[in-house]
Amino acid sequence: PASDDALRARLRGEGRLQGSVRLLGRSEQRKQASINGVYALSKGGLEGAPAYEKADGSVSRYIFYSERKGRWKIAERIDDSVGNFAYAKSKSSAPLGPSLKWMVFDGKELGHTEDLAVRCEPFELDAAEAGATDSAAASAGASAGA
Repeated sequence: PASDDALRARLRGEGRLQGSVRLLGRSEQRKQASINGVYALSKGGLEGAPAYEKADGSVSRYIFYSERKGRWKIAERIDDSVGNFAYAKSKSSAPLGPSLKWMVFDGKELGHTEDLAVRCEPFELDAAEAGATDSAAASAGASAGA
């Protein structure tokens, strides 16, 4: 898989960096570790809600919102009728974020079980850009208070 910087550069060049997210935390030793990765907004979606496509080229994975089920789902394609690797209940298709609780498929015996380590966070900014934004905000706040 591409490095974060290379992936950011590619997504920026394709005009798909804005809104991209990273799903992380699934242990590599467990089933469905392939859900980990960077996802960029995908053309289309399901019933007007946004969808995301895994962007590193490793495997076909999509995150999309199912209005019918009231949840974000991760599956091999954007199709509400197929099984999924993981899901997170949500009352709306509001942007993906770290507050979602992910239920990940752990095999036929266990079904979907909650994995508290799995979370979704913005991918757009690299550490330097995020730090620059934080320090700019801090200095703006300091000068506003002066």
